Amino acid sequence: MSGLNSNSSTKDNSVEKSGGEAPELDKLASRPTSLLELSPGLKFLPSLKRALLPSFLRHNSYHLSHRIYQALRYESETGTKFLMLPIAFGLGALAYFSLPREPLFIAIMVALVASILIAIKRYGVMSGNLALVASFVFAGMAAGKIRSDVLDTIMISAPVQVKLVGVVLNREVRANGRQRYTIEVKGFEKFRGRVPQKIRVTAHKKHARIEIGRQISGLARLRPPSGPAYPGGYDFAFQSWYKKNGANGFFLGSPKGVEYSGELPMLTRMSLSIANIRSAIGGRIRDALPGESGSLAAALIVGDRSGISDDTVEALRRSGLAHILAISGLHMALVTAIIILLVRGSLAMLPGISLYYPIRKWAAMAALLVASIYLLISGAGIATQRAWIMIAIMLLAIMSDRRALTMRNVGLAALVVLAWRPESIVSPSFQMSFAAVAALVAVYESWSRFRRGRHYQPSSNRFWAVVANMSKSIGGLAVTSIVAGLATGLFAAYHFHRVAPFGLLANLAAMPMVSLGVMPMALAGMVLMPFGLEAYPLELMGMAIDQVVKVSIAVAGIGQFGNTGFMPLSSLAFGTIALVIATQLKSILRLMAVPFVVLSALTFSNAATPDILISQSGSSIAVVDKNGQFHLLNPRKEKFITNIWRKAFAPNAQNDQKKSQVFKCDELGCIANISNNLVLGFVKRPLAFREDCAKVDIIVTRLAVPKWCTAPQLIVDKSMLQSRGAVAITISKPDTANAKPIIEVRTALQKYARPWSRHRKN
Repeated sequence: MSGLNSNSSTKDNSVEKSGGEAPELDKLASRPTSLLELSPGLKFLPSLKRALLPSFLRHNSYHLSHRIYQALRYESETGTKFLMLPIAFGLGALAYFSLPREPLFIAIMVALVASILIAIKRYGVMSGNLALVASFVFAGMAAGKIRSDVLDTIMISAPVQVKLVGVVLNREVRANGRQRYTIEVKGFEKFRGRVPQKIRVTAHKKHARIEIGRQISGLARLRPPSGPAYPGGYDFAFQSWYKKNGANGFFLGSPKGVEYSGELPMLTRMSLSIANIRSAIGGRIRDALPGESGSLAAALIVGDRSGISDDTVEALRRSGLAHILAISGLHMALVTAIIILLVRGSLAMLPGISLYYPIRKWAAMAALLVASIYLLISGAGIATQRAWIMIAIMLLAIMSDRRALTMRNVGLAALVVLAWRPESIVSPSFQMSFAAVAALVAVYESWSRFRRGRHYQPSSNRFWAVVANMSKSIGGLAVTSIVAGLATGLFAAYHFHRVAPFGLLANLAAMPMVSLGVMPMALAGMVLMPFGLEAYPLELMGMAIDQVVKVSIAVAGIGQFGNTGFMPLSSLAFGTIALVIATQLKSILRLMAVPFVVLSALTFSNAATPDILISQSGSSIAVVDKNGQFHLLNPRKEKFITNIWRKAFAPNAQNDQKKSQVFKCDELGCIANISNNLVLGFVKRPLAFREDCAKVDIIVTRLAVPKWCTAPQLIVDKSMLQSRGAVAITISKPDTANAKPIIEVRTALQKYARPWSRHRKN
């Protein structure tokens, strides 16, 4: 009895010391201690384990199970569960865009409501968590469906020549002097069908500049936005559809501009006013800083890349410095950091304010205001919008006395971006920006945990203190470049078929100039521009830009390295899973990323190269031989498409503009001998069908094929190209000696119409 009384008194004392939180102690005592308690439905596993595993394996599996449970418990306590929700939302959006045909909205909503109800009821720890994740998956699908239904972009279905009338929304001056207009269409003359809301048209001939907000008219040749250059490639029509761009083309002659007399919607008037301000700022920048330096400065400040030569852009890409052209997280972070340092440093010198007022929050508020202005004058591009959302969340965290740089804030920013623009999940800029930020934050948090509890005594010698600080800065820049390069290299290889192997060298040499010279002078120039004094800081900015360009040219000239070629989707998927595991988990469970890295590398190395590529227009055909060399039917046509083919499937082949000797052509068509002794025929005129239908194995034509032409193994005709887009053909040896070679056909577009491909199915 005495023992019982002492135990009860001890329990009472512990409850009193804890402030009467006995229910919390009961919760801790009742927490599961094994994986089986987390999921009672798996109680059959112990008996199965005893039957299948030897005793020593059973003993080790127990310790492994315990280690895994402890790691899962640590992940739960450190907030990893919340980080899975943005990932689930993104997977839902990705699932919607990957579906073979358009889903029913009511079906998605029923699944969403059902998963929410299961998550609320919480029939078990694991089932409740799975239901919560499932609800975010269906929420992502619903967001994608709602976004598509609300936009309802109109695209033309075939090339057309029309006289158009519209309002100029944006104007770009290319490096070759040509001007490209983004036009809000008001009407097409003698055009049957629905008129696109917005188009992009280039003027080749010299003409009087037509300012933003004025009416433009002229005769133009328009074509629908193109689909992927090859199956699995980047879908240009998809991005155009979500930007409400219904056609691209060029003026036949010089366009004319007059004052628009109609009434525009309020949002359009506001956007035109901002566009005019941006245009005026860009003009002032180019006046103060003529030449390509001024064009690069305008790109960094107002997002206008007009006038930048292709050679400079290519040098920046090859050296790994192309990210400085996109107004994204780097620029937003530098601008906000400069404002915070200036505001907080200035207020700190005033004791009457710094001692009694939260100057740190005031500085964050000022930085948020400047970042918002920067968002507007930079054109509010998709990448800039994402950067602003991430910076805004971090600055709001500072104003709320919370840590700014955390993985939770990155996840919250991703959730906001995907809820607002779910199509961002498939864009390279979203994938690369969030991959880089997530990797950097993961490294920062791991380093912070490592240093926690370790006290380092700074050197009393001033010289060695300076050396230590410089080494720390250089080391931080090197780690940042390496981590960001590794995180984004996966997506760069998939989308652009290249990586920047010397990106570390280029960033170490150029980023100090960007951080200490380019962006501070850009901010100073914008502050002094209303007073007419912008020329002085912009000249210094131009000098720093010139040095950055020199670094990019020097690094790009080291050698033609970094071409990766085609990366299959499976390799990207495995690599992304590995990246998510490595960045989102904090325990030993991070080692689960290793198998996925191996799978990504194996699928990448085993990627098959197609034997024949056909563009969606049918004008370009490429035959790839056993040595990986390209043989083009029309090397001088569709250079944009054929260059993409070379980068993907023949990255190290010479870019020969001569006509290939593989194709034997006459006025009726062409013949080519391809792998496995098959013959390919390209039909130009109907008379060629009589001979080719009997002799060739594969027919490619932009014409309609006669119904009696059934002998060829494969026919790629006008209707197939129109509805299914670009074609990739792989030919393999048959299983038996007398059988015909196996022809595998992949098309760029799915069988059923989706919103962004509906115009091609009509």
